[in-house]
Amino acid sequence: MKNQLVASILNQVADLMEMESVDFRTKAYRRAAHTVEIQSEAIEEIREHGKLQDLPGIGDKIAGKIEEIIDTGSLKYLENLKQEFPVNYDELMTVEGLGPKGIKQLYQELGIKSLDDLEKQAKNHHIRRLKGMGDKTERKILINLGFAKKVVEEV
Repeated sequence: MKNQLVASILNQVADLMEMESVDFRTKAYRRAAHTVEIQSEAIEEIREHGKLQDLPGIGDKIAGKIEEIIDTGSLKYLENLKQEFPVNYDELMTVEGLGPKGIKQLYQELGIKSLDDLEKQAKNHHIRRLKGMGDKTERKILINLGFAKKVVEEV
């Protein structure tokens, strides 16, 4: 049953789209991920019966992407999106309080690509200088970095 894998990949696509501020498509991928996630039937069986597009929020394009995930276990479109922002996105997303837009801002304004970069910039008090950030956000990031590093080490 690949429902969780498909939902996870669709959510990752939505996260990266959010970095690009593509709101309507972001919502479409999140809705499709949720639809797949809550299915009691295996997504592979739904596909076999030709019923992917009968699911709420799944049109031609997303159905094609789901088929690619089922067939290959990955999605080329996601890999292309990851190349647009050469950051360790999965790693940075483990820091509680950091979302796609924050990661984009940190990358564009401070060149942060990894947890180590984030820690260095936070300890040097560079994050608090960014628009929309501040002392409180910087302190929160430093606190949550410890937890994030443990999560990354366990994986």
